[in-house]
Amino acid sequence: MLIGIPQSIRTRKRATFSPSNPCEVVVTVCSPTRTKLDPPNLYPTVKAIIDGMTDAGIWTDDNYKVIKAITFKYGGLSNEKGHYKLIFDIKGVK
Repeated sequence: MLIGIPQSIRTRKRATFSPSNPCEVVVTVCSPTRTKLDPPNLYPTVKAIIDGMTDAGIWTDDNYKVIKAITFKYGGLSNEKGHYKLIFDIKGVK
């Protein structure tokens, strides 16, 4: 089950992003507590999710020709005790 991926993307036969149609990914990290957080430390988790998005056909590959940049930012509290929230904003670039 693909959660958070629009139906229009899930039903495509071809990947949405490719070397001829690259993208950027902004990952917003929301923490369950007010303790200090270093958003890029979640990269191993984000990499696994990006690999899953590759398998789901969001992009042809997750290399630098397709994903031009991955940026991390802090998004405040997740408002869910014990749970982080990761928000992926994927935009096409030229």
